[in-house]
Amino acid sequence: MKIGRLTPVCAIFFLIFHIILYAQTINQPRAMAEWEELQGIVIAWNDFSYVPGHQTPLTKAVRKAEMKTLAEITRTVLNEGLQIYILDTLNSNALVDLDSFGISSPNIEIMEFSQGNYWIDVWLRDRGPMSVYQNEVDSLHFVYWDDNTGAELLANHMNIPFINNNILNNPYTDGGNYMTDGHGRVFSDGQSLNPALLPAIQSAYQNNMGVTQLFNLPPYRVHIDYYMKLIDEETILVSDIPYSNYDPSVDWYFQDNQDIQAAIDYISNNYLSCYGRPYKFIRITNAPTINLFSLNLTAFTRDLSYVNSLILNNTIIIPSFDSLLFGQMAGYEQFDVNARTIYEQVMPGYNIVSVPSMFFGQRGGTVHCITKEIGSPEPIRITHKWLPDTVHNDGNPYDIVSRVKTRSGVQNVTLYYSIDPNSGFLNTPMTAAGSDSFVAEIPLQPAGTTMYYYFAAQSHSGKSITKPIVGSQGPYSFNILSDPTSIDENLAKLPPSVILHQNYPNPFNPVTSISWRLTTPGPVKLTIYNLTGQEVAILVDEEQAAGAHSIQVDASGLASGIYLYRLQTGYEDKIRKMTLMK
Repeated sequence: MKIGRLTPVCAIFFLIFHIILYAQTINQPRAMAEWEELQGIVIAWNDFSYVPGHQTPLTKAVRKAEMKTLAEITRTVLNEGLQIYILDTLNSNALVDLDSFGISSPNIEIMEFSQGNYWIDVWLRDRGPMSVYQNEVDSLHFVYWDDNTGAELLANHMNIPFINNNILNNPYTDGGNYMTDGHGRVFSDGQSLNPALLPAIQSAYQNNMGVTQLFNLPPYRVHIDYYMKLIDEETILVSDIPYSNYDPSVDWYFQDNQDIQAAIDYISNNYLSCYGRPYKFIRITNAPTINLFSLNLTAFTRDLSYVNSLILNNTIIIPSFDSLLFGQMAGYEQFDVNARTIYEQVMPGYNIVSVPSMFFGQRGGTVHCITKEIGSPEPIRITHKWLPDTVHNDGNPYDIVSRVKTRSGVQNVTLYYSIDPNSGFLNTPMTAAGSDSFVAEIPLQPAGTTMYYYFAAQSHSGKSITKPIVGSQGPYSFNILSDPTSIDENLAKLPPSVILHQNYPNPFNPVTSISWRLTTPGPVKLTIYNLTGQEVAILVDEEQAAGAHSIQVDASGLASGIYLYRLQTGYEDKIRKMTLMK
């Protein structure tokens, strides 16, 4: 373990350091989504209910239970192979606590600091730094909006630039009231928001974090991470709080589900995902309110949320509430089991780890609230608009397009696909198609088949990653259907899409025709690339009306070989191959 303490000289240096950093700006910033690759997390070792010299056997036992939550999170982070940074405000108690739980590792770095100079509480989600990349995947920066937090201390310790913007020092923008998809969209609810501040907040988000769309949800009593969690670009886990969860002797507010449903409806009626499709919502029932006067314990159902979880690369830490200080609470185990089952269904391939969280739930937060992710120093970013269920009717293979970008450049991208993951995956190299895009085809399959697929990418620096990050253990999938009416009804709600036909004739010499159909008007760009991803020609770049379109292509000036033609609209990106034979 590494331990550091700020001396007066270091404090002066740090002051100069962060003043210099404040003058910096981030070029083309992009805030990281929570499911992206991490190098570690930061956690605060703090217990503001623990007063030395005033402990009873009960308060000592409660403190041990709370430290067990922190320790089990630490253990899980280490098992995932990540670094953990501890902000210790308890005079080296973190070392003592970790040792009592049998935890020791060189991947733990502890930063001690005086609360007289720096302030941080256990709710690190609201005090920790946001991971933001320059130029989308370049150098990592930390962004925050409070100049007296552990975020600066961590930035100094890790030698990472720190950007401060005080306009964001508002409860509306606290870390827990912030949910992003990594594509410039942020969800936050309107609690404590002065409408006059919204333009300035939007500007600060865009300038420092690359946020172009701020989804301003109806106000609710708690931060958004209590009741919603994005687990990918289009799927949101949402708390479900039935009336049976309340204890009328202590609960006074019974409209949680009504408010949460209002937020779901607002998203559904006003927003689309970064891929232009409706969001999918999956409900997970909270644990019920618990009120035990003998333990001085009251935990409200609104706070006992299972979506308040933490994604650590291949692992997800979720809270559990059935294990109490003096045994188990009858009936609570079923809620833990139900939550775990849902996570296993919607995030297959991930290692699901439950940690006891009741006593943090009593304070109004759990796993997500007391931690903060630190992004990878050199991410390989793979984005992909996964294929929905499709109909076996056009005789063409399934076009797979992904976008891959990393600082050192992309060495190769491979598509893996299978109709039976238990029997292994076939693979094919993906071809560069310009603008960091890569394309490959999955062969045509008969109706009734379910196709599974994922990607692997390697950078010139030798680093590699898969998408989804769990690879073959949790691949994308789509069904090949025989009946068009069996396609999910959400497809009928999709915004403008395009059908790109195979060129005819193909192979050709030297003239061929390319045709496509738009369902509604919109921008269209048709480009030809060679197999190295170099742009050969732009054939169309204009607004077009709905309906059928075509263009004749004269390739007299090109050499024989295989070329790609790519059609881009506001929501679709289609690529096909054509062969010129002279």
